[in-house]
Amino acid sequence: MKTTKCLGGTILIVAFVAGAALGAESNMAGSKHDMRLTNSNRELCLPCHTPHGGDETVGYLWNHAYQPASAFTTWENATLGDESLMCMGCHDGQTVRDNYGGGKNSAGYVLVGPPAIGTDLTDDHPVGVEYQGGSRYAGKTTGEDGDPVVDIGDGKHLPLYRNATTGKDQVECATCHAVHNHTKDYLLRYENTGSALCLGCHATW
Repeated sequence: MKTTKCLGGTILIVAFVAGAALGAESNMAGSKHDMRLTNSNRELCLPCHTPHGGDETVGYLWNHAYQPASAFTTWENATLGDESLMCMGCHDGQTVRDNYGGGKNSAGYVLVGPPAIGTDLTDDHPVGVEYQGGSRYAGKTTGEDGDPVVDIGDGKHLPLYRNATTGKDQVECATCHAVHNHTKDYLLRYENTGSALCLGCHATW
């Protein structure tokens, strides 16, 4: 009986800590990434993540198909990282959104319209590129978790992602977009009123 009570208490603690770690901005319900509305099984998390058997090569317990970097036309010297390729698993306008769980499910549909960025990324903000820093850009520093971030002022930081192939700290889709955050337009990490987010990195424009 004592063991059961301890286990129950542990589960409650873990649940509380997990909820606190995700924070209030991580509520997916009702957002454009509320996958219950866009997959045949009405699952919120499963189209992107799985508790078992995730793609170990990218982490995040990843569960959705995506194309290789070679399928995309990128800016010069860009090497797309997983944090962009995972996004393109839906936003390439080609990969079926129900293609998750390791199967070849074709029951769903592909994105169309503005959310379908396509495979030519040269008309979009560069991703998969090293963050240069320097006199025209905000400085790169280390975040609380030890990972590289861009300090854009007012206590705000944008994450950079270490590319396993290049070894460089890169700008990826997830640098500016927080996929679990529906409190900002376009799932941005911070408000961009008056181009505030853009000017956070492009500090001297």
